Amino acid sequence: MVVSDSPSWRAYTGQSLEDWLGEGWITAVHPHDQPYALQQWKDAVAQNRSVDAEFRLKRPDGGWRWTNVRATRIFNTDGTVKKWLGVNIDINEKKEIEHQHLQLMQEIAQQATNKYQKLFNSMEEGFEILELIRDDTGKGIDFRFLEINPAFERLVGLPIEQALGHTCRELFPTVDDWWIEAYSRVVDTGQAAQIEHYFKETSRWYKVSVYATEGDQFALVYTDITEQKKAEAALRDSELRKAFLLQLSDAIRDLAEPRSIQQEAIRVLRQHLQASRVSYTEALANKTLEVIATDFVPGELDLAGKCFPLSDFAPEVIEEWTSGKMSYRTNVSEDEYVSDEQKTLYERFNLKAWANIPLVKKGELVAMITIHFPEAHAWSPQELALLEETAERTWAATERAKAEATSRQSEKKLRTLFESMEEGLALCELVRTPGGEAVDFRFLEVNPAYERHSGIPNEKVVGRLRSEILPVMDPTVPLYERVVRTQEPLHIEQFASSVGRWFEVRAVGYGPERFAVFSPISAYVKKRKKTCVTAKSDKAFYLN
Repeated sequence: MVVSDSPSWRAYTGQSLEDWLGEGWITAVHPHDQPYALQQWKDAVAQNRSVDAEFRLKRPDGGWRWTNVRATRIFNTDGTVKKWLGVNIDINEKKEIEHQHLQLMQEIAQQATNKYQKLFNSMEEGFEILELIRDDTGKGIDFRFLEINPAFERLVGLPIEQALGHTCRELFPTVDDWWIEAYSRVVDTGQAAQIEHYFKETSRWYKVSVYATEGDQFALVYTDITEQKKAEAALRDSELRKAFLLQLSDAIRDLAEPRSIQQEAIRVLRQHLQASRVSYTEALANKTLEVIATDFVPGELDLAGKCFPLSDFAPEVIEEWTSGKMSYRTNVSEDEYVSDEQKTLYERFNLKAWANIPLVKKGELVAMITIHFPEAHAWSPQELALLEETAERTWAATERAKAEATSRQSEKKLRTLFESMEEGLALCELVRTPGGEAVDFRFLEVNPAYERHSGIPNEKVVGRLRSEILPVMDPTVPLYERVVRTQEPLHIEQFASSVGRWFEVRAVGYGPERFAVFSPISAYVKKRKKTCVTAKSDKAFYLN
């Protein structure tokens, strides 16, 4: 059931929001196609798979157009489906052309007409008539180009005259047998087929419709879908990247120790890459690399704690690292720039492919993440970008943990001082009327000395208003309000009749609406003010 708006769908079909929500989307499907569309959706939900279906959708102007509807699942962190992400691809023109192609196949047997020849020459898709070539056993081993339309040159990149009359293996000696086997099945069975496959000789993806015609002849209608495949791959890479980064974030979010963060990060990375070993290494002042954390498959060497002098590595590799440039090798056993001595070292560590992601801060190499594979590994640009982001995130999380540890240590020191200092200390917050007038303050926290100085148990102070503890009027509230407003310190001497004591009070602001009060008992003040107790009572205070 649809529960949220999709402006792109409604713009494509002309539906209103009311028509679209709930089950209304099906009304945008051609009546003849509705059972098929519903079944495709139900099957996708039941089988937990993506949707890739073709049917007719209503145009905003009231007509119909063929559409390739695709939808994929977006998962929650627990693996359940959060929502569906869909895309509509207008294939109406393609469907019309395919329909023309079917008509064209019927006309081939009755000889080409001028109309056929015009379409043959003008169509955007490639069109070919081919003949299967068999060996003595009857197995298809090649095919010959009998007819080729002009689109061939654009889609394949060869002149027509260079291909016409020649075989595929003459033009492309290393062609994958897969293509010939696929075409042979169509000729042998008479069943048309639609295939999508990569043709390495042109570095392109093709979508091909194959039709058996007469004898060993067959026809192809094909389009270049390389850009579509790139877009699909980019979408997959994006989804995989998001899933990995979410997993990495979840794994290290609650960790407080830098070593734990590094260990967990490389564990998640190794499992994601299916590598044999991933290590987190720090650069020491003596130009040595020390493996701080490592994660590896059983049977591999444990490098944790191992140190490697930078001099063990090739100068060009060291230069890459110290400049912050990622370095990688896809197959060291076939790399002409790798010395025999280095290859021996690689064999010792059972690796053929590796990548190093250095972290350079303030011009100095500080750390590095290293990935090892026991077999050759082709590093993709998306994969390398993910490695760099993982390294930066791991470094940032490690530095955050170090900073938090330092902060906790500082807080511990301050707490010790707070608990042991002789002076009474109270952290307070102003209380204002709805009109903004400061009329009271609340005790947020007090230290043990405060109880000794005030004579009031701390449990009766913390969290309460000053007026709740000492109901008599307090003339210092405006003074504390000035401290908060101006952030200028206050120093006063005040007599509290409720406890019969003089206090020397110092106050400083430390945040919005908050201030700290230091209240040491001064024997001098106590003695000096003794004669003033009766006369001044609660209101006695002196500004310094």
